[in-house]
Amino acid sequence: MKIKPQNLRYISLGVAVLSALPLSLGSFTGFYLWLSPLILINSALALKSLVFLNVFGIAVLVTAFFKDRWFCRHLCPTGLLCDMASRYTGSKPLKTKLPPINKHLAFASLFLAILGIPLLAMLDPVNAFYNFFNILNPHFSTVFLLNISGLLLILSLNVVSPGSWCGRICPLGGLQMLLKDARMLLERKPQPSKSYFPGRRLFMTGFIGGGLGLTYKYYSGRLITSGPFRPPGSLPEEQLKLVCIRCGNCIKACPAGIIKPSINPADLPGLMAPELDFSLSYCLPECTACGDVCPSGAITAFSEKEKKQIFIGKVEITLSQCLLTNNKECNQCKLACAYDAIEIKSSGNNFTAVPVINTSLCVGCAACKVVCPPGAIYLSTPTHDFPSPEIHR
Repeated sequence: MKIKPQNLRYISLGVAVLSALPLSLGSFTGFYLWLSPLILINSALALKSLVFLNVFGIAVLVTAFFKDRWFCRHLCPTGLLCDMASRYTGSKPLKTKLPPINKHLAFASLFLAILGIPLLAMLDPVNAFYNFFNILNPHFSTVFLLNISGLLLILSLNVVSPGSWCGRICPLGGLQMLLKDARMLLERKPQPSKSYFPGRRLFMTGFIGGGLGLTYKYYSGRLITSGPFRPPGSLPEEQLKLVCIRCGNCIKACPAGIIKPSINPADLPGLMAPELDFSLSYCLPECTACGDVCPSGAITAFSEKEKKQIFIGKVEITLSQCLLTNNKECNQCKLACAYDAIEIKSSGNNFTAVPVINTSLCVGCAACKVVCPPGAIYLSTPTHDFPSPEIHR
């Protein structure tokens, strides 16, 4: 039975909504982000690497090369919502047409990605769709309004000026239009004048975008301090803030619920990027979910075995607060450590036993911190002068 294109779009919207909900869906969390050619190319150009799930984006990219705006016409959930919004114009729609900048945005995003600054991937309409569902986050705050406003602005624009987003602004649509231009060039077919942009203008857009991106990268890099705790496998602090598209996939996928969006207004470049909160739980040693679902590469995919070599933070013990040094029995930190990085040893001082951390095994998962009855264990974020592996207290 053949499915009509319009019905396929509604089915696609339903599947996209399902994968956007804060459910335990594993690798299916935020699945449609893996279908976006814009996110795929930005990630590949910036990080020079691909992962297995990128095969879906590659398939869409190849299809869109031969079929004009195929993703827009059949799968894009934001595109369908835009069409719905365009039908509801309220009073009179805006008569003045907005300038077509979709291909310029797409080209600028690729130019920036080559420079290692894939910032414009955050304008991807699928990303805006998924960001909206952060409204269901149990830790919702006013800062989240920035995260959910993208889809609302897109739909509002289509109410007052029907078709404006998809036809004139969307960088994902612009990328597919560039693919069409490339195909017509290879086929040596003349391009329609209404969609033709001189290459010189596109390159000018790229250079301007590159200059602004490098300026942003320079000044955001100067603001970097030790930073918050980041999920295992995260890129270095400066690069993470540029590559992360704030989709929230890692937050929804984390079974321990310790990944939260950064809401520190003093760190604007890192706003809404993922950070770890160890107040109630810790990073489970067998979990690789955050790396598995990250479509931008801000969190590198890793195996359970590789996780044993990924340092999250530096663990230290305030011995004066430890129950053992106060003549009370306790070995909770040793029992909680899945990495066998804590031993109870004699201190040589009045035969007092104390916990000793083996930094060659400790990754800073915070399990010991969470279970410590007096709260004598704390973590500090890793720095460039992270100590070499050694036995220390």
